[in-house]
Amino acid sequence: MLRMKLLRSCLLAVSILHSAALFAEGPEGVRLTGKIETLPAGGVVGSWKVAGRTVQVTAQTKIELESGPATVGACVDVKGNEGNANTINATSISTRPPSKCSAVEPANSIEIFGPVTQLPASGLIGDWRVAGSLVRVTAQTKIDQDGGPVTLGSCAEVKGTRNADNSLTASQIEVSSGSSGCHQDNQGPEKDQMEFRGTIQSAPAPGSQIWMISGRKVLVNTATRISPSGRTLAANLCVDVKGRLQTDNSITASDIQILGTGVCTNGLDRQSDVSFFGTIMVLPSGTLIGKWTVATLVVTVTSETRIESEHTTPVVGVCVEVKGDFAAGNTVAATRIETKPASFCQQPAAAYRFEGTVESSPITGVAGTWKIGGRTVLADAATVLDVSKGAIALGACVAVTGALQPDTSVRAARIEVLSTSGTCIFSGGVVSAGNLSGSAVSAGEIISVFGNHIGPATTFPLEIVNGQVSSRLANTQVLFDGTPATLLFVSQGQINAIVPCNVAGKTTVKVQVESNGAWTNVLTLPVQESTPSIFTLASSGVGPGAILNTNYSLNNAANATPRGGTAILFGTGEGATNPACSTGAITSLVGPFPVPTSTVTVEVGGKPASVIYAGGAPGLVRGVVQVNFTLAADTPVGPAIPVLVKIGTRASQLGVTMAVK
Repeated sequence: MLRMKLLRSCLLAVSILHSAALFAEGPEGVRLTGKIETLPAGGVVGSWKVAGRTVQVTAQTKIELESGPATVGACVDVKGNEGNANTINATSISTRPPSKCSAVEPANSIEIFGPVTQLPASGLIGDWRVAGSLVRVTAQTKIDQDGGPVTLGSCAEVKGTRNADNSLTASQIEVSSGSSGCHQDNQGPEKDQMEFRGTIQSAPAPGSQIWMISGRKVLVNTATRISPSGRTLAANLCVDVKGRLQTDNSITASDIQILGTGVCTNGLDRQSDVSFFGTIMVLPSGTLIGKWTVATLVVTVTSETRIESEHTTPVVGVCVEVKGDFAAGNTVAATRIETKPASFCQQPAAAYRFEGTVESSPITGVAGTWKIGGRTVLADAATVLDVSKGAIALGACVAVTGALQPDTSVRAARIEVLSTSGTCIFSGGVVSAGNLSGSAVSAGEIISVFGNHIGPATTFPLEIVNGQVSSRLANTQVLFDGTPATLLFVSQGQINAIVPCNVAGKTTVKVQVESNGAWTNVLTLPVQESTPSIFTLASSGVGPGAILNTNYSLNNAANATPRGGTAILFGTGEGATNPACSTGAITSLVGPFPVPTSTVTVEVGGKPASVIYAGGAPGLVRGVVQVNFTLAADTPVGPAIPVLVKIGTRASQLGVTMAVK
């Protein structure tokens, strides 16, 4: 299962540092890489200080938070134009990993990128003009012409130092033919580079070079490098694809690496292969980690498996629901196990369910052999075909319920069409992003949506447009009763989003995803006043929480919070707030901060902590909840003490821990 990326941003924000390098980009642009020193008092619009330079940010500035929030100390790339008094008028700002700001560059270090508009009368040594700047080329300048010869109109990337007369003495120049990639709007030559993992679904038709790979059209030509050498592409191979995105959303592949045979299991294709109910027959001795037998199937449980014991503890004879992935030897690698009332197991043994796209079907009728989601499905005259949501067809997204066979095929009792478009949300595929479980949602909650081809073939992080986090990314949107949700991350198998504010007061809400004109099935979810959950470091919903000490260092066994000390945790699902929920907004750095209208309490090791602050996390998108709390003097000590947050009458998930000393 894909891991939630949002809280990595929260933790990165406390450890970003170092200096800056200034360089221009585009025909008339400038680019600055460095750490944020100051921010406007009332939000993001206004004057920033980045690496000693004043940066003017307006409502039109595009802000991308791929590597963390834009907070003081964060490393950012600023793109824009030179303003008055040595300022930069920013057109875009994107957060970067700390390593991008770690190198100490000379104060006058600069890089420009643009078309060559002037050359010396003879030779290459002398005065050039690139992107409107005067570039002085000497005998020491290294000129790389692998991408094409130096001519007027060539695209050049120049590195060097700024002179007192504002010219540039070049240390290195890299040239490529043509100037089409030099415009600032393209954001450099890598703007359209894409990379994704997928399963080859079909080879090209005669006379075509288009392969279908996990729902994406991929052009493979003589320039495409295929590795390992000597291997050839074929249906059902799992591959990594690198290439350039085209205007029709196809990809022209530059590199394809063959990973193996079968459906890819990188978490992008689906949430889980299988789910079933069964009685626990065998458990490992003295621990829950290891091999279980549930009904007649061996289930592998690891430290990554989420075990929920709301109804009773998992012991031999207890009914459980198992979700996971098919594995070798007719076993299931469990991602989640939940205890259930005994009535849930009073159904035919080995009732399995999984979702996937139809890759092949019998020539006529239902009976025969199907290939669905890379798995063999056997149907007969008793198999029910549910086409109430659309006709069955190759590429349709379906759910299969049936019995697992010894050869890992599935004998289908039911095949249900979820969507004819080939895109679908999995059953139970909308969960809290903090604990990766639950079925109910609340206004302003951060959720994860899992499904089949619900977004682009590659991943896209959130975008900020006019001071708001966008509700549409890569032609993808998530709709709650028709209202677009704020999007934090989209990919073909997972979307992270924020439930719109207007679901407050409703009892149910209908959820649907639209991506590049393809619509998924509709899920109807219950709505609650709050759905609190705590983010965890492993993004699994269990284990060490996303918790900081007051010096913004990470809480862990080697850096525990002392009794009586204060810590900060991050979560979501607070429900109604004051000021009221605002879809797509970013919490101000100076207030007023949105705080839950319901009472917030924290328990650590069963001992009540004193809540100092509970509300929106300053500088982060509305939906991220920050809770500052002080530990009681008699809090239990240890490396993994349970932490629980309650908002109103509802509590966060069990299994989240912190270190106390």
